[in-house]
Amino acid sequence: MVITEIRDGSGTTRSFPPRCRQVLDAAVADAVTEVLSDVLVKSTLKGIGREAAGMPGEGDMHRSAWYAGYTPDLALAVSLGDPRGATRYPLVDVTMGGHRYRQVDGTSVPGLIWKQAMTEATRGTRETRFTRPDMRRFGGCHDACPN
Repeated sequence: MVITEIRDGSGTTRSFPPRCRQVLDAAVADAVTEVLSDVLVKSTLKGIGREAAGMPGEGDMHRSAWYAGYTPDLALAVSLGDPRGATRYPLVDVTMGGHRYRQVDGTSVPGLIWKQAMTEATRGTRETRFTRPDMRRFGGCHDACPN
C-alpha cells in the first residue's frame, strides 16, 4: 500500500486503511523474484549487500527513466523526468549532480539513487531472505542452456 494517510495544510488527516489481498500465486512471485535478483546482480548496481531484486526502465526516447526494486521487507521505486515536460526535455545530454549524462537510463541516476536509498534504509535491520523458486517448475535452462 503506497499511501496510508494524507494530511492537508490545516492538519486534517484522512487515513486509508490497507485492504491487501494476494493476487499472484506465491510460486510465480518467487520465480519472478529469482529472475529480477539475477537482473540486479548482473547490472552495474551489483546489489545492496543483501538479497534484493530490481529492474530498470526507460520511457520512449529517454523521456523518463526509473528503477524499481525490493528486498523481502521493503520496496522502493525511483522515477526521473524533467518537470518542465518530458516531450520537450528528454533526459539526453543532461548534467545532474555535477555529472554529464549522454542519456539517462534506469541503471544510471535512478538506479544509483535506489541503491543508496535502499542501502541506508536497510542498514542495521535484520536481513530476511527470499523464498527460492521451485526450479523443477520454473528452472527452464537457467544453469545449463544449450547454445
